[in-house]
Amino acid sequence: MLRPLALTLTLTLLAPVSAFAAAPPAIVSSVEANLSQAANEGWTAEEAADPANVPPRMRKPPSAMFSKVDINGDAYPDWKVSYEKAPNAASFCGTGGCNIELWAGRPDGGFDKVMDTLVREFALKGPRTARFIDVDFHGSVCGSYGATACPRRYGWDQASFSFQPLVNGDGEGILVGGPAALVEPDIATLPPGVLRELDRREATCKSAGAAFAVNSASVLKIPDVNGDRVADWVVGNYGRCDYGDNDPPEAQPDLPFTVLVSTPGGLVSAYEGLEVFWQIDIATTPAVLSVIPQVDDCTLEDGDCPKQPLTFEAVPASASQSDHAH
Repeated sequence: MLRPLALTLTLTLLAPVSAFAAAPPAIVSSVEANLSQAANEGWTAEEAADPANVPPRMRKPPSAMFSKVDINGDAYPDWKVSYEKAPNAASFCGTGGCNIELWAGRPDGGFDKVMDTLVREFALKGPRTARFIDVDFHGSVCGSYGATACPRRYGWDQASFSFQPLVNGDGEGILVGGPAALVEPDIATLPPGVLRELDRREATCKSAGAAFAVNSASVLKIPDVNGDRVADWVVGNYGRCDYGDNDPPEAQPDLPFTVLVSTPGGLVSAYEGLEVFWQIDIATTPAVLSVIPQVDDCTLEDGDCPKQPLTFEAVPASASQSDHAH
């Protein structure tokens, strides 16, 4: 009587478990919400509820979308979500590639989304103790055209529990337009100095009858530029007022490009300009941020347009928010 039971237990243990079944419910739920939002786009609530318009399968992520990965070498499982395998992949793919999410496992059993962006190429590399990812963005991310290669490398930083920009495999550390964010900023975690700058832009847009959206085009964390080994910030990274469904007026308000550097008393404005291109060289310590005013059709790719490297000095905690760049 014991032998059939033992055989049954063996078969149960060896039964394959699908990737979908193994994927954490919180991640699956998040992906389902994204698929539903994409599937419902363009339909009224009543139309979207009609299976003839939006088949149920368009809302359900297939198991192929999920894969368990190791992004940081710790003991907790991490997950990758590939939207190129979604039932409505066209909604998540384009000339900039397809959307990829990375979720890092936490000791409490939860997960943090540490990547959520479009990339044309993706590779997770390195030993368990020093994981990094190589990606290729749409050329516009590097201030060029769509077909132009835009390779970037990001290494895992356990202290911040996030990926941070690295010099790429060719030893290049110049990041045109800054280190493209892998996830949208979490407003709840932004420092007070950044929030003040965002409030200033929101007020400007509101006075023009528009809104101001906080995203990686409006705020970006950058490597240390003033030598105190603390990350600094850029606000106004090509951000614009949002007029919604209305056509924007010819004369739109100017939103400044502001560099905020860390001091013992918090962030202070160290440089501000209107309509500037910029780049940051992370191959140096501290990193070197350079700007080019948008005049005479100058771009960062144009060798005839002089780049202005900025030198940021240490600022006492009592200093006012004035220009501290040279």
